[in-house]
Amino acid sequence: MTASKRGHNWSVPEDEALCLAWLNTSQDSSVSANERGHSLYDRIHESFLEICAEKKLLRNPALRAATGIKARWHTISKNVSKFTECLAQIRNRHHRSISPEDAIKQAVALFATTEKAPFTLMHCHILLQNEPKWKQYHTVKGLNQKRAATEFVDTTRDSSESDDAGSASGSGRPIGQRAAKARKLVTRFEKHTDLQMTIAAQERAAYMKQKVRALTRMANHAIMSMNLEGLNETAREYYLLEQQRILNETRKQAKRN
Repeated sequence: MTASKRGHNWSVPEDEALCLAWLNTSQDSSVSANERGHSLYDRIHESFLEICAEKKLLRNPALRAATGIKARWHTISKNVSKFTECLAQIRNRHHRSISPEDAIKQAVALFATTEKAPFTLMHCHILLQNEPKWKQYHTVKGLNQKRAATEFVDTTRDSSESDDAGSASGSGRPIGQRAAKARKLVTRFEKHTDLQMTIAAQERAAYMKQKVRALTRMANHAIMSMNLEGLNETAREYYLLEQQRILNETRKQAKRN
């Protein structure tokens, strides 16, 4: 895509549509890894366009090609994963005694400190954080197929990490046999993932709207009560604008009620 045809910046509703498209799209374990990557994002692209059409988000769908979908999802998944890690650090540091609002507020501050930039994808985190597919994706992200398969076997057999390390280094089995076993286990892992995705999709319609509203209120409260001292100029400006946006939306809601 040339610079003249480059799409406009992604909006919050478009990000949310992409997250929902990713959640609703399963991998096909019957195709090869290379084909799977291409066909997966083609199907995510189709689902994304359908969601956008329903919500009337895109005036020109051609501006959001499959390659752009893949690049945007990479950005979302990378940053939401980092924020998830920040949130886990805060909760572990306080032994889970911290309130959800304070945990989010401190995780936002930690992200800004470690990444030298504000976390701008809270709307994606809200949609993804409790979804089984996202939890599994976040767990195995960055691992190769053999590592993912090994960890899956460890979970089902409840074996220790030390036993696994010993068997991996001293088993003496041919590489081909271990590779074949890894592929078989990866296929089983993907089928297990698809089953959980189907169950989650059936339940999502009933509670998604209420859950998103509650989590949005929690995130908004964390942003509104955030101490902006010590942040750099860019982060401070971002959170001031977010606070103003939240205030404006709250006023509009109050008038409607």
